[in-house]
Amino acid sequence: MLSKKRISLFILIFSFIIAIGMGVKAHNLHRVETPDLNFTSEPEIEISCNIDGKFFIHYRRTKADGKVMYDFWYEEPRSPKVSITAKAHGFGWAHILFYGNIDGKSYGDPNNTTSQKLGKWVGFLPVALALDIDHKIQLSFTGPFKRMPKEYPWDASGSIKLVPVYWKWRLTGIIPGGSWEEASKDFHRTATDSAGGSWTVDRDWSTIGSGSHKLK
Repeated sequence: MLSKKRISLFILIFSFIIAIGMGVKAHNLHRVETPDLNFTSEPEIEISCNIDGKFFIHYRRTKADGKVMYDFWYEEPRSPKVSITAKAHGFGWAHILFYGNIDGKSYGDPNNTTSQKLGKWVGFLPVALALDIDHKIQLSFTGPFKRMPKEYPWDASGSIKLVPVYWKWRLTGIIPGGSWEEASKDFHRTATDSAGGSWTVDRDWSTIGSGSHKLK
């Protein structure tokens, strides 16, 4: 049988854990007993380096004897990186489905999601740091660097599903406890995006006295 001193100690610990678990957003804790994970910026797909819609031109001039007068790129092609990006607030998981094509080659996975943990929480206590409740969610794929003259198309589609977690209290006898649980589907949030475009690599080559040979 538990003594009054032990019961008082359990009550004190229980009260302390509740105070921690309730948290205060204005300080270093977050309300962990309520599912709370939402988009602050919905998913957006874009290609890096402002490559979409651009022309990358390779200039070369040679003399009739083959001597190169100049050879340079006005702006050199870069490896294309396609990303889906979003921002969220709260605690839980982001499940990202992201796939697409660059110059006819497939990237990503159209069937399986990639999961990212959003936030930090103690596995065995209702404690979660409010310093880590604002998140940038991102997943990318990168194509190869190419200089061959042609038009390079790209496209991508994706979705991000937010699944919040919360602390579920349990009481065994007079000892408080609980566990982190995923919220029901009513609290899940899903948003999608798709995008596409192209860029072009071109040549402006000529030999003095023989005319220009520019790709059209």
